[in-house]
Amino acid sequence: ALLSGWDSQILASDIDSNVLAQAKSGIYPLPRVENLPKARLKAFFQKGTGAQLGKARVRDVLRRYISYTQINLMERLDVEMQDIIFCRNVIIYFDKETKKRLVEKFAESLETGGYLIVGHSESLYQVTDRFELIGNTVYRKVR
Repeated sequence: ALLSGWDSQILASDIDSNVLAQAKSGIYPLPRVENLPKARLKAFFQKGTGAQLGKARVRDVLRRYISYTQINLMERLDVEMQDIIFCRNVIIYFDKETKKRLVEKFAESLETGGYLIVGHSESLYQVTDRFELIGNTVYRKVR
């Protein structure tokens, strides 16, 4: 099984209900996924035929781990402690003080040693000292 032996769960969130509906459908234009490694593409997606030609559907082997919820990041984050948070191409839109508040919320929602993954054009430089940069877009919570 995909994550056998792991207590794994994926929480997919957005403020936009239309984006969530698209994600929940599990159907994407093929160009959005076709650059994945071939083994992952085959394991996690089914290519559409007939009326669904040019689309890909997330297979149940992955879907069973995903739950969807609408979250406004500026409000209280009411989530369990996380091991990893992906927040890509979001914080670039906020001013420095808002970034600080948001990153503090992420820190409070992450286990110590947990990871925060941001977009390529985003940085936590001079935003917080609660994370250390360990890769181009990967931060680890240190306190």
